[in-house]
Amino acid sequence: MSDRVAHPAARPDELGCQLVAAMSVLLHRYTDRSQLVVGYVSAAEDELRPLPIQVTGDTAFTELLERVRTGLAQPRGPDHDARHTDAVVAITRDPAQGPLHEWWLFARRGANGLDLALRGGGAAGNADSTRSLVVQLRTLLSAALADPDTPIAALPMLTERERRRLVIEFNDCAAPYPRACVHELIAQQAGRTPEAIAVQYEDERLTYAELEERANQLAHHLVDLGVGAEVLVGICTTRSLEMIVGLLGVLKAGGAYVPIDPAYPADRQAYMLTDSKAPVILTQEGLRDSLPAGAAQIVCLDSDWPAIAQLPTDPPAVVSDPEQLVYVIYTSGSTGRPKGVQIPHHALVNLLTSMRQKPGLAAQDVVVAVTTLSFDIAGLELYLPLTTGARVVVAPAEVTEDPQALSALLERTQATVLQATPTTWRMLVDSGWPGRPGMKALCGGEALPVALADRLVAAGLELWNMYGPTETT
Repeated sequence: MSDRVAHPAARPDELGCQLVAAMSVLLHRYTDRSQLVVGYVSAAEDELRPLPIQVTGDTAFTELLERVRTGLAQPRGPDHDARHTDAVVAITRDPAQGPLHEWWLFARRGANGLDLALRGGGAAGNADSTRSLVVQLRTLLSAALADPDTPIAALPMLTERERRRLVIEFNDCAAPYPRACVHELIAQQAGRTPEAIAVQYEDERLTYAELEERANQLAHHLVDLGVGAEVLVGICTTRSLEMIVGLLGVLKAGGAYVPIDPAYPADRQAYMLTDSKAPVILTQEGLRDSLPAGAAQIVCLDSDWPAIAQLPTDPPAVVSDPEQLVYVIYTSGSTGRPKGVQIPHHALVNLLTSMRQKPGLAAQDVVVAVTTLSFDIAGLELYLPLTTGARVVVAPAEVTEDPQALSALLERTQATVLQATPTTWRMLVDSGWPGRPGMKALCGGEALPVALADRLVAAGLELWNMYGPTETT
């Protein structure tokens, strides 16, 4: 620590004031709390003095330090012993050896300056974390004393080594992945396990070989309609086996799909189809009349199928390139008009390859898919099992909103993996669902509350927080 820290100004409790202020900044930066209580035990007294402190990111350190000085100069109130402390700073005391719930920072002057020892913190107080926090406290306090008018949010906490480790080393996560398109990986899997069940919807099932043949037939039809490299194709279907065939058929024709949720308002559907300029739309007869009027060619995957089924079952002669688009997904439009986000094959394959390793998926897994195609996590639910040899169970739309029906589906299919939002997970556990011990619970789409995470883990689930699929594709 610098000399300014080691030999503070000649005020009786100036060192204590500086350390209390620095500890307050550290706590605020870690917790984002603005109301803290930091205890103080001076060198002259053994009695702990709780000090309420208000701190925000735009507070200058010199202002915070003055608040601490003023607080310690006030007479003790009658309730000061009852206050809960978030941390305690103790001057010239031996570090405690017993268990401590809150953090205790022990400080004394040594031959080489100021010796600091951090103890406590409950379960978080392991040796590595305490060493790191002491280093960060020293870095922060040295910077604050060098420039006390700096807002505390701008004060550095990390040493250069810590910063390099966090920004560079932790992000050095490059790993090899196949240079192939998603539908090519699924075709390869179909060649390895042609008779295995690939996808299931209620009582309907398709093997990998059957899925491959149907997708190839649709691809031939789409090629005949002019679909080719990166031609956008809208897909607006109910959750069904036809939905999966439709997706793969578009990719095998070289195109990229634009998911249109049939539950979306007509004006949003019309905007997405107009903005994407999709010349072809895949749908079903029951949804045809609800589609916005336009010049796009309509293919009904149910009523048009007898004619499509006459086409070849081998893949069309289409050159695939992993740099080409796999889908265009539209944002919610919460900050303006929805925007189409373009995702190439190689980015999705990269995500799938990583996810196959961790959290991990194997051929014996059963993944229940509950997410609408209009959310990007649907790609993980559908393509990860199909590139792994596992089974996809497509949950009907009404089941995804009914906790009892969803619970029954998980049990009936012996599901081993479910990806859902915290809202859906809470719906399940609030309904009395006992959980499936060992099942992988992937959670994303919203922030995961700690209380909900605790309940899922207590139910025997292997919980993974999967926030950020858009950013990682």
